[in-house]
Amino acid sequence: MLDKRYQTLDLIAQTRSFTKAAEKLFITQPAVSQQIRSLETELGFPLITKVHNHIEMTPAGQSLADYAHQVQLESTKVLK
Repeated sequence: MLDKRYQTLDLIAQTRSFTKAAEKLFITQPAVSQQIRSLETELGFPLITKVHNHIEMTPAGQSLADYAHQVQLESTKVLK
């Protein structure tokens, strides 16, 4: 099972929105922001940047989100 922070990163990569990710996860937008900050602190590099009022995934963030998405897909296959 994936750490919830990685699931959150995956949803942000898909929606390009902290707010939309929060809605899909049934949590608050500040909770999403805190999860991403926590993950960035633990890993030691940025995953997301804000350009004007838009979210951009860093190359490392996009790679990690792609990996998290693949792990999520594989884990659901195993459970079925």
